[in-house]
Amino acid sequence: IPFVLILVCCMVFTVAAQTTDTMTVYVDQTNGADTNDGLTETTAVKTMDAAYALLNENLSESGTGTIVLVSNYTHAFAAAKERICTSVPSHAYTVVITGKTADTAFLLKNSKQSYLQLCGPTKFEKVTVSINSGSNKFISIHGAGVNGSLTIGDNVTTSDNADLRPTLMAAPYENANDTASSGKPIYMEINSGAWRNVYAGGYTNAVTGNSTLVFNDGLASKISVNYSSTHTGTAQITLNGGTVNELSMPSANSGGKVAGDVTVTFVGSDVKKISSVGTHNSGRTYFDLAADGLI
Repeated sequence: IPFVLILVCCMVFTVAAQTTDTMTVYVDQTNGADTNDGLTETTAVKTMDAAYALLNENLSESGTGTIVLVSNYTHAFAAAKERICTSVPSHAYTVVITGKTADTAFLLKNSKQSYLQLCGPTKFEKVTVSINSGSNKFISIHGAGVNGSLTIGDNVTTSDNADLRPTLMAAPYENANDTASSGKPIYMEINSGAWRNVYAGGYTNAVTGNSTLVFNDGLASKISVNYSSTHTGTAQITLNGGTVNELSMPSANSGGKVAGDVTVTFVGSDVKKISSVGTHNSGRTYFDLAADGLI
């Protein structure tokens, strides 16, 4: 009896994970659960870390993810230096952190001086950003440096109490080293809110790379390139609007050093005071008076 041998070839297909260019994740620290999908207010996750994990799993590198705080969110520091997202080392996509309403608060809580590190391009908008009452008044938010800009967008408010206003720094709290091949500046833009101090560079750790700060509106108690670190590279500070109580150049502390030219362009900010603090290892500070009668 003849027989026919039929060979069935099995083909294995690998399906690539689907990514999206936009995604919104809801965070409710009061009623959320990290086992939820985070896609609606009623299925919100509980922590920012869970929100970042969802964005990282689904967003394309060029995408934008929005984290909506459904209720007030408190970041309680367990250590002095922490990242906003422990599950994601860094990200290329943009993250927008916003509140359900402008009164929704993102609070920073620690009894010691603390530093919150962002992990990539980040924008805050329509949210209250403040230090939790009773915490140390020296708590800062750090941009990702050459790995991503820090933007304070529209309708961001802070505390009426000056001691509860965070400091903003464009550079990470660790050493921020640019490379010649990256060509990326350290960038920060401020459009609203009242802030303790604003640094175009970093705090106590060295920064290598060119930095840009654009101050469009809001209030800054002090603006400088850095605090007591060494900043190697140029710095461009453009003052378009808002109020600056003190412009301290090039640094905010006598131990601060800048190796590179600093250019401050005055357009429309109300600058109350200019101080000379810190030293230039090389380069100079230049004042560009783009509008008349500002000083």
